Amino acid sequence: MRAVAQAHQRGRRLYLGTVNLDQQQFVVWNMGLLASSGHRDTLETFRKVMLASASIPVAFPPVLFEVEAGGAMYDELHVDGGVGARMFYTAGIFSFAEARAAAGRPGREDIFIIHNGRLLPEARATPRTLLGIASRVIDSTGKSAAVGDLFRIHAVASREGAGYYWVTIPQGIDLEASEVFDPVMMSNLLRAGRDLGSGTPPWRTSPPGFRALYELEQ
Repeated sequence: MRAVAQAHQRGRRLYLGTVNLDQQQFVVWNMGLLASSGHRDTLETFRKVMLASASIPVAFPPVLFEVEAGGAMYDELHVDGGVGARMFYTAGIFSFAEARAAAGRPGREDIFIIHNGRLLPEARATPRTLLGIASRVIDSTGKSAAVGDLFRIHAVASREGAGYYWVTIPQGIDLEASEVFDPVMMSNLLRAGRDLGSGTPPWRTSPPGFRALYELEQ
């Protein structure tokens, strides 16, 4: 946490996303600002945010936050940010283009998106159990949401004049697992990521299924 705070002071930013189930709102946490706060409960809150950002509904319980508003205390349940956005970009927080213009510094940003999953449909029998059906629904809706997020970030990149690059897990890598966060599967995935990163990653420069306007006019 101290390293995150030091990086924050140097101008680097770390954001995590959770979803407040009670408010049905996507929440962006500035982890560097939190780490720099010096509050006595900072470390506990830092850990709770990290846990909440990975608490997949149904598979894991939500994380409870106690908050004060208007002089009253409330409880909030937070879960994995993927419920609200599979991928998010800081455009909802500030504009790099406007910051550059205000500072009189020319240049542009490059947005690199690493999607930890697959976007193509994968046909297989759905287990006839509550957990099996719920897991399949979450996987299906997650893919659809991820595609939507890629289009949304692409629109932001176009508005900001930024570069746009994204990559996902290639087909052919075995992701079958006997349990959630299966250590064998995750080790295989880690090796695959290292192999992909050590070469020339197949960055894509447009959302899946997207065709530029000039292509549609031809």
